[in-house]
Amino acid sequence: FINSPINDFFNHRKFYRVYGHYDELPIDVKNSTTDLSRYLEEEKNREISKLNLISKKLSSLEYEFLNSEIDYYYKNLIIYAGLNLTWIGKFSEFNDNWLPVLDSVVLSGINSGRFHNFSYSYNFFLLQLFQFNEYKFIKTKPKSFWADEMNLPDYKDYLKMDEYDGINLSSLIVYRNTLEKEKLEKALSNRLFESIEASYYENLDQVYHYFKKEFPKSKYLNEITQRITPILNFNSQQIVDGVNFFPPDHGYKTIDSILSLPEFKDKVVLVDVWGSWCSSCRIEFNYLPSLKERLKNENIEYLYIADQKHHSIEKWKEVVNYHKLCGYHFLGNKDLMLDIWSYNPDCRGYYPTFMIFDKNKKLNLPCAAYPSDNELYNQLIKSINQ
Repeated sequence: FINSPINDFFNHRKFYRVYGHYDELPIDVKNSTTDLSRYLEEEKNREISKLNLISKKLSSLEYEFLNSEIDYYYKNLIIYAGLNLTWIGKFSEFNDNWLPVLDSVVLSGINSGRFHNFSYSYNFFLLQLFQFNEYKFIKTKPKSFWADEMNLPDYKDYLKMDEYDGINLSSLIVYRNTLEKEKLEKALSNRLFESIEASYYENLDQVYHYFKKEFPKSKYLNEITQRITPILNFNSQQIVDGVNFFPPDHGYKTIDSILSLPEFKDKVVLVDVWGSWCSSCRIEFNYLPSLKERLKNENIEYLYIADQKHHSIEKWKEVVNYHKLCGYHFLGNKDLMLDIWSYNPDCRGYYPTFMIFDKNKKLNLPCAAYPSDNELYNQLIKSINQ
């Protein structure tokens, strides 16, 4: 939609903020399926009214796309509200009051016939669809299902495969057991495009090979194949020049003790606090090569501190090598993470978090911009020139 009024509409409406939008809703509205549905329907109608004001400037395709985005956005809010109850342990309330509502919303979303590749709201709808169905559908399947579906003994073996994934394998199983073929093609192509874009490579080969077998004449196949080939060729054991791992039991308990190492002497340091389990962290990695290229002649070093939580050391190294994250890598032990967040009370628990230290190791910015934002480049240049 180059040079289209559609861009103005997107710039003023943040389709990415379902979580924040839900948090801002009145508590009494959140607690009632009827009140929430009515409240969001009124909001949606106001959005569509605003869209109708510029409809004459839009092509029919552009109008349909935006109308679909708005519709799915509010479907997402309702689904998220229900799923949120399961995440905080209110299963009886979910089963008694929300399950029928979510069933209805999911069914209307599947049957609406609006399927757009690269549509954030639709992709998010599909993501919530598999989360909803995983709670309601996957966990209740007998052993025979797992033997027939995945050639696995039972659900526990599926969980082992899904441990570092959480999206690709689950999506494949749920979609192909809940969607008719035409919609399955669209849903899986969306999943493949988004996972490739976000570097969710775990089990993605299984989704791709299934898609290729079931839809050999799909109009999306050639582009998917081109984009996924580097992922299929990735060797998790490869050694990447410029990637330096410190031992997992390094013993450093403060960020100052790490920055005092000779590797960082007289250099501005960009610190990336991340984890291999963090989807936003992986997305931001995609913007680092261009940032580093712009700064290649500057006196700067890159320090990555991974808070792995339940993920393994092997997964830490695998993700680093996949993204070719040149720089110095440390695992964040308990003391080191506490020290980092002491600099960052406002960013505590936010992943990724970027910090900038000047060449004298004074903290310039505890919560710097992300690599996807050009402001980070400006912040680094300012620190370099101090």
